[in-house]
Amino acid sequence: MEIITNKIDIAKEILKCRYSALYFLETYIKIPVPGGYITQKESDIWNATPKYRRIVKMYESSNVNNILFMASRQHAKTTTIAQLILHALLFYPGLKIEMLTLTKKNAEDTIERIKFMYSHLPDWLKIASYKGRGDYKTYIELDNNARFNTRYISGNISPFSIPLGLLSE
Repeated sequence: MEIITNKIDIAKEILKCRYSALYFLETYIKIPVPGGYITQKESDIWNATPKYRRIVKMYESSNVNNILFMASRQHAKTTTIAQLILHALLFYPGLKIEMLTLTKKNAEDTIERIKFMYSHLPDWLKIASYKGRGDYKTYIELDNNARFNTRYISGNISPFSIPLGLLSE
């Protein structure tokens, strides 16, 4: 990947990422593999089927309140959703996202995936940074006031209105 240092090119790239989640995911998101990490676009799983791109395009072209995605187990749903959550947190200041899972482990796993992806972004693309310590296991809050909370069934669910809700196994 080409290193971008020119401020005008950085601004253009940030705008491209803001308006195309697919471009952001395929160009800048890193996913862990044995021995390191690769970009999403280099992933054999990502390239084996168009379904992931369809999910992202559905997210891009729809009112996010109208998306219902159901799929069987082990189909990279959590990873794909974590990528879209990171995109939303960075590029939609003030957005509040809630995710309901069955277990505390699933909630913490999703947070860890997002943190891994965030940590491997180029510094110039980290347009919002962690608010507070950043080491919380059940939520992420950025200094642009975007926040992602995870709750698990055995925990308490806050009774407030949110613009994006996710239910995960």
